[in-house]
Amino acid sequence: MLAVLALLVVGATAAPQIPLYHYPVYPQYQYYMPQTPFRYVPQYYYPQQVVDAKVDTTEVKASTRLINLPGFNMKTAGFDATLGMGLFGYAEIKQNIFTGSDAEYIIWMRDSADGMLKLAGKTFKVQINAACSATGGMQLTDITAPPFLINGFYLKGRTDAYNIDGANAKTSIVGMRVVVLDSTGATVVGCTDMFA
Repeated sequence: MLAVLALLVVGATAAPQIPLYHYPVYPQYQYYMPQTPFRYVPQYYYPQQVVDAKVDTTEVKASTRLINLPGFNMKTAGFDATLGMGLFGYAEIKQNIFTGSDAEYIIWMRDSADGMLKLAGKTFKVQINAACSATGGMQLTDITAPPFLINGFYLKGRTDAYNIDGANAKTSIVGMRVVVLDSTGATVVGCTDMFA
């Protein structure tokens, strides 16, 4: 009985919940209105040194992940600017429990740093080869670059001929390179370092 009485008292003291009804503002509790500053306070700006966003291709070397989990393998190799026509970018090959013994590749390509090689709108052949040459490699795909390039483009795909660990009688990519050829397949446009 005492609990019902307490519930009745609490319900009776609650403010009425009427929609669109606003309570009056008492004079001692005025609304706060933000004030604009009356004087100018200067804001100091310290210019910082602008760093070139380009990464030197000699710094992008073959690497693996810091922490290797079982069943998740990845190899990365950067394009060597001294080989071919100075293509800039990297190639990354992944093999995990979801791809099985197949491998997925992601290749990022951008114009050369000196501006001599322009990729926009051109067709290229991409292959995996032991040497940086146009002959003797296994072709992955043909790709046509987009007509407008701001920061290069990505090539993504899957191969069932190569993988990282050589499982299921497939060729391992360790010691191989990704070679990018022109549309005729005769000229080497770019070549990565060897996958380690």
